[in-house]
Amino acid sequence: MVANETGQAHASGRLWRRKPAWLTFALFAVLVLALLGTFALIFTTVDAERVQREQATRTSAVLAALDGIVAATLNGETGQRGYYITYDRRYLAPYEQGHAAYLAEMRALRQRLGRDLDPKQAALVDEIERLGDAKWAEMAGTVELVRRGELVEARVRTLSDEGQLAMEGCARRWAGWSAPSAPAWTRPARARPWPRRG
Repeated sequence: MVANETGQAHASGRLWRRKPAWLTFALFAVLVLALLGTFALIFTTVDAERVQREQATRTSAVLAALDGIVAATLNGETGQRGYYITYDRRYLAPYEQGHAAYLAEMRALRQRLGRDLDPKQAALVDEIERLGDAKWAEMAGTVELVRRGELVEARVRTLSDEGQLAMEGCARRWAGWSAPSAPAWTRPARARPWPRRG
């Protein structure tokens, strides 16, 4: 019986030696697959975060250009009004600087948006530019009338609300950038109404 027990003990010892090798290999394979899955998940997450950072940077640049367009136009309007009220040519400096900044910011906006705009977004940008150009045309006309000394005509043009209507339209288009259907990089934090002239 001792030999038999020893034989069984010896046989179960051989089985024990074989089982760990097979179990170890299976456990190792499971661990390798788990690690590969973890690495794949990490790389996917890092790539998604990189895309989101790029999108946030692009959104910030677009909003900065839009803010620049508004600031440039306000500076231009301030210069136009100052020149109209005082007939002092020094007030044309903010007007001229504002116009140059407006043109630069419109170029920057188009550059930052890139060429991959869908037709609705492209139409929105075109409309904002058209309305901004209309505002600047109204201001240029008023400045020219004041230069020629035609103050009554300049006042009539200013009171016609031509420029105000253009800017209100621009503010409505700008609010369109916050529509839920717009991509995240085109959504401002809130609609930015154009200040009403007093």
